[in-house]
Amino acid sequence: MNITTRITKLDNPESKLKALATVVLNGNFAVGGIKVIGTEKGMYVAMPNHLGKDNQYYDDCYPVTAEMRKAINTAVMTAYENNDTAVIKSEPEAIAMKVKVLPNNNHDSNLKGFAQITMDDCFVVSGVKVFDGANGMFLQMPQYKNSAGEYKNIANPVTKEFHDELNNKVIDAFKNAVTATNNQQEAKAASTAIKR
Repeated sequence: MNITTRITKLDNPESKLKALATVVLNGNFAVGGIKVIGTEKGMYVAMPNHLGKDNQYYDDCYPVTAEMRKAINTAVMTAYENNDTAVIKSEPEAIAMKVKVLPNNNHDSNLKGFAQITMDDCFVVSGVKVFDGANGMFLQMPQYKNSAGEYKNIANPVTKEFHDELNNKVIDAFKNAVTATNNQQEAKAASTAIKR
């Protein structure tokens, strides 16, 4: 997978947060909010995360293989150390996606489901939401609220083609999940009726 990294160094010597990074995967998908953190033990890369209601931190986007973790860490730290954009290339190819969707049980809500996308079996984006709006179904990528109170995407498609592909894949997976859930409920109802 091709990884391009852009780095923004922060000028606060007293902070452990030294820089923020954005990586672009295969020129199609950007992940921001990656942190370069410095401690007395050295520097490390932290993927974007959020604080849950249970006061635990949860990753929003993260590599699931050691190779991908190493590639992202290398790209981010190279860009940080060189004060430049880092590009690590392998064979360029489209991003293969697997999607898991959990439909929302509150049928009165415009929020219809939650999705997790696995890209090339090595990188996961969680916290994707499926909404049904006035113009049809659409996705909301994982977001955070900045200090100005504005919501900003953590991850998002970079090209229109990949945006459309991602939208279609997740919405199709959502529709399939709803159909499967409905079929299970109908089978359960039929089974209960036969037993009576």
